[in-house]
Amino acid sequence: ASGKQYIQLLNEKIFNPLGMSNTGIFAQNYKGSKMDNYVFGKMFNPKDSSFRSSFGMAWSDSIYGGVGILSNTTDLFKWDRALNSYKLLNQEILAEAFEPFKFPNDSSSEYGFGWYVKENIVINKLNCGKRIEHHGLWPGYESSIVRYIDRDKTIVILSNQSPSYKDKLVEQISELLFKKE
Repeated sequence: ASGKQYIQLLNEKIFNPLGMSNTGIFAQNYKGSKMDNYVFGKMFNPKDSSFRSSFGMAWSDSIYGGVGILSNTTDLFKWDRALNSYKLLNQEILAEAFEPFKFPNDSSSEYGFGWYVKENIVINKLNCGKRIEHHGLWPGYESSIVRYIDRDKTIVILSNQSPSYKDKLVEQISELLFKKE
């Protein structure tokens, strides 16, 4: 729609304005080249109970955005803060993204526009409000971004091994964030 390449548009509209200097798109033409601060993923091998490199297991050209955006927790937090302050999307659009999808027959899904939406989450007997989350999985990598939008709390977990303990970590960190005093 813009007439620009996907990576060019992301750099112009999101990564550069937000100072996300450790974020970019993986593409086939970089296959095998060294990227600064890049950590290769590991996959669990049940045959010998070890983790093996996932390098070369799955290559995809991410020119359309399905996979391959590489980042770190610092840059993802910058992105989170931009969402929170409506620098990327206005409040009306963001509110719509954070609502469960409603079907024509009046049923709904926990999935909104790119986010899983859970209402009235209770942790340590405290109503923490709305929790929105998105998880990623690729051979040797797992990620979670969990936002408690009514409480302005965000958890970002990136792992370079699969399977990881990210789901358990999210719950443990949530319990610490909302420890009843």
